[in-house]
Amino acid sequence: MEPIPSRTDSPRASISIAKSSSAWVCRIEDAFKDQSGRLLLSRTAVSELGARLWEDYQAFAKRDLSEYELAYLFVDGIAERLRPGAKREPVLAAWGYTVDGRRVLLHLLAGSKEDAETVIAFFEDMKGRGLNDPLLVTSDGAPGVIKAIEVCFPRAARQRCLAHRMRNLAAKLPEDVWPEFKLRAQAAYQAPSRAIARELAAGVVADYGKEHERAVACFMDDFEACIAYLRFPVTHRRAIRTTNLLERLFVEERRRLKIIPNAFGEKA
Repeated sequence: MEPIPSRTDSPRASISIAKSSSAWVCRIEDAFKDQSGRLLLSRTAVSELGARLWEDYQAFAKRDLSEYELAYLFVDGIAERLRPGAKREPVLAAWGYTVDGRRVLLHLLAGSKEDAETVIAFFEDMKGRGLNDPLLVTSDGAPGVIKAIEVCFPRAARQRCLAHRMRNLAAKLPEDVWPEFKLRAQAAYQAPSRAIARELAAGVVADYGKEHERAVACFMDDFEACIAYLRFPVTHRRAIRTTNLLERLFVEERRRLKIIPNAFGEKA
């Protein structure tokens, strides 16, 4: 398998297309208004554009996935606004790396929850469209997601997202203790091998277990899943130990949509 490069087969805009046709009509109307609120496109044109975008998403959600020989799968959810000013609703997303190093956006599901039943259906939909079993699946610690991975991909290794884990640890320790504990935790999670990781983890438990019991319990929770990525090539490890691949997508999507309503101002 080649080193993982930074290229993708999927448009960043797909995350927005997944949000629903009616929401897109509202978003398009906002985008094509000037500063006075005057609509620069007819409502018919806006409706047709929204319908086309929705059709594109439907085609994306039903496409054949057998063309991708997947090595690594990432799944995560984020709360997004489906309408401007409305409450955030969950969007479940799946990305992957193929064996030749391509990044591909595989699936999106708006309005979904991270319970086992929903995520199992999410995975089975992809498998039904030809997705192969990956070598590793990376996710956060949501119990429903973990259960779904174990049910749908029993032969795959499961990686606990280390970015999520480190944030959880930071919330359980005093500020004056965190810098040193962080270095010790990172040394264990990012050790050269799983055997060394376990030895370093034992040291963390011995040194912090009595005074910071909650933090150490969090550190050791699902520890084997936190170091599962150490089975894989060194050149791949940084890319597969977190769901940051997905989080960067969501951040970029928010940045792009934030500026859309102002695109036709005097300073545009």
